Amino acid sequence: MAAITEQRWEDTKKELIAVVQEAIKRNDWTVFNFVSSELKTFADINNISVEELFGETKKPTVQDDGLSEAEQALIDQFRHLTPEQQDMVIRMVQAAADKQ
Repeated sequence: MAAITEQRWEDTKKELIAVVQEAIKRNDWTVFNFVSSELKTFADINNISVEELFGETKKPTVQDDGLSEAEQALIDQFRHLTPEQQDMVIRMVQAAADKQ
């Protein structure tokens, strides 16, 4: 059996997420139609938040003007985190700023 490439794996995950999102939309499902822990596990494995699965996310309003390439890359990575992960990063940054 041929090894799956990382790109193919990412493409497959995107396709799976799209199918799940379409089923959610078509059937008017809510988070209450799923077992919470299983839904969270599915989202975590696929590096997406539960909110994103249900189309309930709001894009952060960050002005990109004047950002370096590295700063923009950090913001892009931050946007892909789950809300829980984003909260953790914010707390860590605040704690580091408080120590200075």
